[in-house]
Order: sequence, then C-alpha cells, then structure tokens
Amino acid sequence: MTSLTDLRSEVEICPPATNPDYWRVRRLRNHPLLAVARDYSGRRAFVFASVPGAQSFRSSLAEFQSDVNLVPEGETEPFSCAILSYDVAVDGPLNEVLPALAWGLNQSQHCGPADALNYVNALSVMLRDNTQSTNPKVVQGTWGELLVIAASESPGLLIDAWHDDPDETYDFAFQNSRLEVKTTLKATRHHHFSSAQVPGTPGKSVLIQSVMTQRVAGGWTAWDLVQSVRARVSTEIGHKLLQKALAVLNLQELALDAFDARQATREMKTFSVGTIPRVSVHPGVLVANWVADCSDLGEARVPESDPFAPSLKLATLPHAP
Repeated sequence: MTSLTDLRSEVEICPPATNPDYWRVRRLRNHPLLAVARDYSGRRAFVFASVPGAQSFRSSLAEFQSDVNLVPEGETEPFSCAILSYDVAVDGPLNEVLPALAWGLNQSQHCGPADALNYVNALSVMLRDNTQSTNPKVVQGTWGELLVIAASESPGLLIDAWHDDPDETYDFAFQNSRLEVKTTLKATRHHHFSSAQVPGTPGKSVLIQSVMTQRVAGGWTAWDLVQSVRARVSTEIGHKLLQKALAVLNLQELALDAFDARQATREMKTFSVGTIPRVSVHPGVLVANWVADCSDLGEARVPESDPFAPSLKLATLPHAP
C-alpha cells in the first residue's frame, strides 16, 4: 500500500502534461486506486476512484471534481475518477496538507463508499474559504488544546481522545476521564466555565488544564503546533490530528495567529474540577456561564491510574518554527 511518504515522492516526480488543458496522469506503484497528475499551469492533483454521490467543490485553496474521465500513462482506456487538485504556487501549509488529505481519502476508500463520501464532505469543509471570520475565542481555544497535545510526552492518547465535535462538553474524553482546556490571554488566570462542565459528571474524573499565553510576533501558530506533533507520531495518528484540527479551523485560520508557546507551557497548570469556583444554580436554570478566578487554586495531584496522567507529563517543545 502506498504510504504518505511515497505519495509525496510520487507527486514531486510526476511529469507535467504535454497539453496544459489536460492532466497527465501517472498510476502509483502498488496501488490500484490512487494516481498523481500534473499540468503546465502549475496544478498538481491526486486522482482517485470515483466516489458515488460526491459533489464537486472549489475554493481558493483547492478543487475537487467528482466525475472525470482520464487516461493514465501507458494505458489506452479512460477510467472514471475523482480529482483533488491545487496550485503549487499557493502560499501557506497547503503543499504539506494536501498529500495528507489525499492519503486520508485514499484510506477511506478502502473502508467503503459511505466512508469515502463522508470524507469528501469533510474535505469541502476543511478546504473552505474563510468567508466568515471564525470567532477569535475559537482560534484561541483550539490553539490551547493543540498546545496541550504538543507539550505532552504522550500525544497519541490525547489525539485519540480529542473531540470530533468542538461543541462537546469537554475537549478530551477517554473511558471515564475528561480533560477540559481553558486558554486565556489575560495576565490573570481567569477562565470561562459553564454549569455543564462544573462541578462535573457523577462517576467521571474531570481535570481542567489552564493555559495562559499572549500573541507574539514570531510565536507559534496552530499550524506550527500541528506540525511539531506530526513529526513525533505515526503517519496515521498525525493525519487524525490534522483532520480534527481542520474540522474546527480552516487552513488560513490554522496559520493566522501566533502565540507564546514556551511561556504557556511553563505556566500550564492542572486543576481538579471540584476546586473550580462556581455559582449556585437555581433548579429552574438550565445552563449558567461564569468567569472564575483560578489564580490561587492548588494544582491537582493526578493519580497514575488516571488515563490522562501520562499525557499530562510535559515534553520540551522543539525550537520555535
């Protein structure tokens, strides 16, 4: 099976098309479903077996064509295929991301048509244009969650436990343990909480990871944190992290704001949910939200039996990107 590393290599050596109006397609070695293509206009593409029911989409970042007939090099008969293409001149992390996304789509096709269709639908969201600005608090919160993963000695468990839906009550869930990351740009350790999070859920262990940081020129973007983790984990786990991050922020947003990751790691603290200051909620109130001052709280002693204990041991961040 073609690996992500093989895929990147094949894309680099794929020859340009002799006619810029058409793709020149080259089958990948040892893989019947996937090929690479290129033309003189600067586009590169990944070619897949057709995905039944998939809709074409286009953004400033990339284009997906769901039903195209192409003739690969050395063959005479066209085959119906889907194409994910992009312009290599596009700035930003796109040249790194597209091979990973293509590899993910290829893996989903092995699982079945429904999985491939779901993945294409997810791609259309991942590669969307930033027509509406994401709430800065969402960018800030996602950055904090990625920092906790990047600063961990055991990021793999956190990646598996990280939410698929950013509206989940807690950011990380594994067995009966929950971990919620709170990120503030203030000089004081003030965090927003809701009555759905505090005082917690009976029968579940809930930890709060407090992150304090600030925007700085030359700091770490969310994309930098993703890349630092992907360099430490397997291709499959790294792709899962990328896919989850892109479900919240698009590519432009991942590379938009830079924060002080080293200060944030040094000042990171873990609290038990039971120690978080909270308001008294009347039985008729469905949800309450408040800001709690966590400055003087004592840190939690996380038992080794807690599934998140290994993940909360901090590693040394690599040099700034």
